[in-house]
Amino acid sequence: MRTRIIHLINPKTDSLTTRPIYLNRALYSPLAGLLAVAASIPRDQYEVVLTDENIEPIDFNLKADLVGLSAMTSYVKRGYEIADQFRDNGVPVVMGGVHPSFMPQEALKHCDAVVIGEVELVIDKLLDDLKQGAMRGTYKSDTLHPMAGMPMPRYDLLKKNRYVNCTFVQTSRGCHQGCTFCAEPLMNGLKFRYRPVDEVIHEMENCGSRVVSINDADFFGTLTGRRRSCAPSKAAAFNGRPA
Repeated sequence: MRTRIIHLINPKTDSLTTRPIYLNRALYSPLAGLLAVAASIPRDQYEVVLTDENIEPIDFNLKADLVGLSAMTSYVKRGYEIADQFRDNGVPVVMGGVHPSFMPQEALKHCDAVVIGEVELVIDKLLDDLKQGAMRGTYKSDTLHPMAGMPMPRYDLLKKNRYVNCTFVQTSRGCHQGCTFCAEPLMNGLKFRYRPVDEVIHEMENCGSRVVSINDADFFGTLTGRRRSCAPSKAAAFNGRPA
């Protein structure tokens, strides 16, 4: 039986940080979200193919069972173009990311399903529906992921030689601030969650990179004013680690 394939795609952003203009390498990889999505897909059931259109062309002829697209508002139109082309080829498409999460009905004009917010707690339902040919509409968890026991992002899928900085470790989710210009507090409110320190350290030690950036919305917010009990320990664990 043919191995089932899920094709995860990051649409072209066309910015100075994502163009491969530094010795044919982009300044950074915008794939942190898709690497987490890939990690939540069972390896014994699916092969995951990852494409970043900023550094490589998209293979629209790939015989995929599902295409997954993540998009922010600045490049969602390109995401819609990609989704439309795959659907014209008969491939089901699911979209996620900031823009589709806030505008799911708009996104559903171009795809079969939308993941609103975090994927970890809905991926099993989505893949079950895919097997039944019933994947459609929106998928949203009633709860937020506790951030304990999260699988290691699929760094093995990343073409590390095409980026200057490619490893982004997430130590928490959420933000305490509620800035009016930011989408973060609108997504999940002012709810904050930490990953266990030992799991963060394990990822840093096994990500395969000596240069690590922190991919948090509010990494330093708890270090001023009223502190949570685990914040000092977390800060100490990362002393000297971030790039």
